[in-house]
Amino acid sequence: MQEESEASTTDELKRANAQLSGYIKGAMALKTKLTKQVGWLEHMSAYAMLGVPKDASNAELKRAYREMAIKVHPDKGGDADQFQELQVRA
Repeated sequence: MQEESEASTTDELKRANAQLSGYIKGAMALKTKLTKQVGWLEHMSAYAMLGVPKDASNAELKRAYREMAIKVHPDKGGDADQFQELQVRA
């Protein structure tokens, strides 16, 4: 009787473990997807901050960044917080 009870408990534990493993795999896949989306959004927001289209050339990006840096630089009368944000995003 005890062996049958232990076998039943072992089977239940194996099923629970398999379910948990599936859940963990799904959660990890979701985390990966969300991390990629956050990165994409941060990248896109840099374009918006600079006021350039997402297909802007490197030269356009460089020019827009320099113009914005001069505009918001604290030594040029700009806002220190905006300048910091520009450094982080762009």
